[in-house]
Amino acid sequence: MMGKIQKLVAAIGKLDPNDPAHFTADDKPSANVLKELLGEQVSAAERDEAWQIYQLQNAAPAKATAPVDLTGANAVVTMIGGKAQQVWYRGGQRIHIGPDPKAE
Repeated sequence: MMGKIQKLVAAIGKLDPNDPAHFTADDKPSANVLKELLGEQVSAAERDEAWQIYQLQNAAPAKATAPVDLTGANAVVTMIGGKAQQVWYRGGQRIHIGPDPKAE
């Protein structure tokens, strides 16, 4: 049985990126549209969590151009596509997904 966040992630994948009604002014999925798709209330916090997961799961592969500088960054382990992945943040911004390149 899928949890609510997983249902929201799947619903986000059904949104039309070209339909302005499906996204807010700050480019987040509309909680109202997600509510219509799921048939239940969707809080902004639930929407934001699902949106972050959706973006991580659908991120373009990193280009192997230059090593990533993870100085001062913090890693969080999260499930992406059923696999535990390290997601690196610095100053609230996601900067890298994967292991520390220095550790490889």
